[in-house]
Amino acid sequence: MTSTTAAPPVALSLRGIEKDFAGQRVLRCVDFDLRAGEVHALAGSNGSGKSTLMKVVYGAHRPTRGSLQVQGRLARFPSPAHALRAGIAAVPQELPLVPHLSVAENVFFGALPSRHRLVSWQRLEQRAAEVLARVDPEGRIPTSAEVARLNLASQQLVSIARALAHDAAVIVFDEPTSALGMRDVERLFEVIDSLRAQGRAIAFISQRLDDITEIADRVSVMRDGTIVAELPAHRTSPRELASLIVGHDVMAPGSSARPRDGPTVLELAGITTPRLRGLDARIGAGEVVGVFGLPGSGAEDVLPAVLGRVPKLSGSVRVRSHDVTKASLRRRIRRGIAYVSGDRGRDGLVRSQSVEFNLTMSNHGSIALTPLPQRRNKRRAEAIIEDLRIRPSDPSALVSTLSGGNQQKVVVGRWLLARPTVWLLDDPTRGVDVHSRDEIHALIRRQVMSDENCALMVSSDMRELLDACDRVIVVSRGVVVAEVDAASASEKELLALASGAALLAAAGPARGATDRSLEKRTS
Repeated sequence: MTSTTAAPPVALSLRGIEKDFAGQRVLRCVDFDLRAGEVHALAGSNGSGKSTLMKVVYGAHRPTRGSLQVQGRLARFPSPAHALRAGIAAVPQELPLVPHLSVAENVFFGALPSRHRLVSWQRLEQRAAEVLARVDPEGRIPTSAEVARLNLASQQLVSIARALAHDAAVIVFDEPTSALGMRDVERLFEVIDSLRAQGRAIAFISQRLDDITEIADRVSVMRDGTIVAELPAHRTSPRELASLIVGHDVMAPGSSARPRDGPTVLELAGITTPRLRGLDARIGAGEVVGVFGLPGSGAEDVLPAVLGRVPKLSGSVRVRSHDVTKASLRRRIRRGIAYVSGDRGRDGLVRSQSVEFNLTMSNHGSIALTPLPQRRNKRRAEAIIEDLRIRPSDPSALVSTLSGGNQQKVVVGRWLLARPTVWLLDDPTRGVDVHSRDEIHALIRRQVMSDENCALMVSSDMRELLDACDRVIVVSRGVVVAEVDAASASEKELLALASGAALLAAAGPARGATDRSLEKRTS
């Protein structure tokens, strides 16, 4: 006699979903289920339709055709607020936060605790602290802090807390780990594990394929607006997923181009900030150098120090022997410093303008939004669009309508006309698919090699640093603890050095995420 385990009930079901934008079909007859007590991941390149499909789920988009059922009942959501009332919450890629409200107000936005129509501020602070503790147990994020003053990783945690606060039965996570360090990712996965154990249905989108194979139960792969494969997440590998995403075998990543010996382009001497003590670094022509550290280590101060954006800076910054330590941001840009941010919504794009406008904004001497002469705009924009394979290729399209990866290509592309000497890269491929990520890395490599320039990259993604850089500087507790060859180093080694536990690099596998994931699947 054999026993069978009943499949978990379907919490949400999509059938025949199609979505058109201005006559262009971006979703093509998609069927998708979310089951209670399950994490169902969506993988795919930028523009494949993942985020659009999930926006249909939580009411940000209304489908052109098809049906949506919640707990077996047909439903239509005119807005995310209607979906939330039906028990569907979301942590979207573009964070739905109100910058000038407090953390507590954002966590319970639209549902502030009140009595006799008056907001109970004491109760609000108390409830917000309780919810926030699930994703920030160290209490690093004050509930009274203004959201605009938080860094991107903290804002992402606030957005996650906001979804948890509504006790939803279905939660959509769209790129939730893109701005988080390793510790915050682990904490988030613990939260997701607990939600799964409570019977919640979780949809999970990530370009970090390692995240998918670790946390998900099932994964559906999207390509060209439709689902092309569905398989158990724990029976596949990131490389296999990458092959399904692009439609052909993917070679193992690695940087084959090694820099030649050359003159120093960027020199940092004794850089000191409130979190960083005496950093020295020299980056030569043709080099891409990474910086890695855990949140709060001081690594996040390196690029702002080069830009002159952090207080109490001591030490010196030189670009090709020119001292720019006391220079304004405008003068630094004139000396050839370019800054590419992964927070494209705040630092990278004018979302209300076209792709052409964003690509041709002049960066010579100013970060003001000054377009180039009109007669050159279209020609130059089209050249960059073609070079970076930005899709859609229409220069007049609003940049806000592009997928996250294509928006990030625009952020990179807008600096090409300025011909930078030093590329400062701050999580440059956040939210970018594996293929676009490789294209951006290759573009940066070409830029630094062709004109004997250099790049300095800070990223929370250790795999990106090892794939894209020549060497990696590791920062722990404000000081440089190591400098490693990216070609021979491992993620385990970087993490051990950054955490101050270098002996772990030679030890056997520590009990951590992999073991926790295995327990979850075998229990």
